[in-house]
Amino acid sequence: MKRVVTFAVFGAIVGILYTQISYEVGVISALRGAYVGTTIATLAGIFEVFGARGRWKRFFLSIPFTVSLVLRTIVYTAIIVFALVSQHLGAPNEDGPFFEFLLDIRKDIVFSLVASFVFNFVYAIHELLGPKVLLRFLVGRYHRPTREERVFLFLDMVGSTQLTEKLGDVTFHAMLNDFYIDLTDPILRRHGEIHRYVGDEMVASWPVREGLRNANCILVVGEIYKALEARRAHYEETYGVFPSFRAGLHLGPVVVGEMGSAKKEFVFVGDAVNATARIEQACRTFGKEVMASGDLIDRLGAPPGVEVEDLGEFEPRGRSNKMRIFALSFAS
Repeated sequence: MKRVVTFAVFGAIVGILYTQISYEVGVISALRGAYVGTTIATLAGIFEVFGARGRWKRFFLSIPFTVSLVLRTIVYTAIIVFALVSQHLGAPNEDGPFFEFLLDIRKDIVFSLVASFVFNFVYAIHELLGPKVLLRFLVGRYHRPTREERVFLFLDMVGSTQLTEKLGDVTFHAMLNDFYIDLTDPILRRHGEIHRYVGDEMVASWPVREGLRNANCILVVGEIYKALEARRAHYEETYGVFPSFRAGLHLGPVVVGEMGSAKKEFVFVGDAVNATARIEQACRTFGKEVMASGDLIDRLGAPPGVEVEDLGEFEPRGRSNKMRIFALSFAS
């Protein structure tokens, strides 16, 4: 609901500015602009929070980019026309007969069509690149390599080779997509950033302060378990299997920056990345589902509802120094 309120406040400000620039300057036009702007932004916020990213999220994810863009533009245009018409109905004597009013707001409707299309196109690109990525590209946050301390989570689907053989490439791809979608909300709620998908492995990260706050980087794994369990019936009915995963957690300094020319992305370089991947791979050796480095546990301890088992020292492949590792188990 906080997002809807933020939308409403932003809409009121834009509405006031638009009427003051496009029409006469005055209190009445400002009030009308505030009403129209607030109405548009509130309804759009409700649509986004509870519709496109809520109840209808999977529908919008299942349709092609262009279809989604057109549908969103239609919805936004309908919202804008509703706000303009309802404003007129609230003060019909001010605007003259309804037909004349419609002729008068032609430019507003055209502006609304263009604005809603541009907004939804940018929003779709934002979704394609991932939260916060588009803004970082635009402001040049990582145009030059930057040192940061980050927490990393490497999460890998168990038995993907066997599942591919059993289900076939196309069906396995559909299941893997479902799997990634189910992981996304818990990670975003815990303020994590999905860095990339590599086959059946997903990499997420946090700026170290955000990852350690409220034990976000560890407790998110328990929430992922719950999110998958809530969808158990879907997996078993659709694919005949229920996916499981292994996960490794670690933190440390890295260098992050833009990489590439024809295709750009943010790339993390540093020992922390490699060590996290090795910890996730070591889950097989130790027969554990989730493991974390001693560096991370030393900073966090054992969060509520999480049991921590010291597994001793471990020497990751390709690394000269040993590191302590811990197995994590989560209360159901």
